[in-house]
Amino acid sequence: VGGVVIVVLGIGAISGVQYLKYRYSPEYKTYKEAQRLIKEYNEDPYGGNTPEETLQLFIDALKKGDTDLASKYFVMEKWSKKTEELRIGKEKGNLDKLVGIVSKMGSGQRNSTGTYFFSTKDGFGMQLIQTKASKKWKIEEL
Repeated sequence: VGGVVIVVLGIGAISGVQYLKYRYSPEYKTYKEAQRLIKEYNEDPYGGNTPEETLQLFIDALKKGDTDLASKYFVMEKWSKKTEELRIGKEKGNLDKLVGIVSKMGSGQRNSTGTYFFSTKDGFGMQLIQTKASKKWKIEEL
């Protein structure tokens, strides 16, 4: 009986060590980060149901001076960068210029990959994509 107990405890210890190694491994961290991003994308309320709606929501947020909200219309990976860029633009008094440029965007067009493009006559452009999770349109490039 004592030998069986020792074998069971040994197997339990080995399993526990393997579990802890996996739990703190780069693979597990990557898996958890991917799960977090999927959850955030599924719950992301920002963006329009059409590219045009997202463009208008973005313009409205800029007109109000709400750079935090405006940045939420970008793909999630760019939120922090765009929040900072828009905040700096606001401090420098450039939001009105950006609103003027973005408001001049003509009708957009979709390419074969499903990406949607808006542009102005002078070459300024915006690229939007539709997220697979929430089906919302988000700004990928500006």
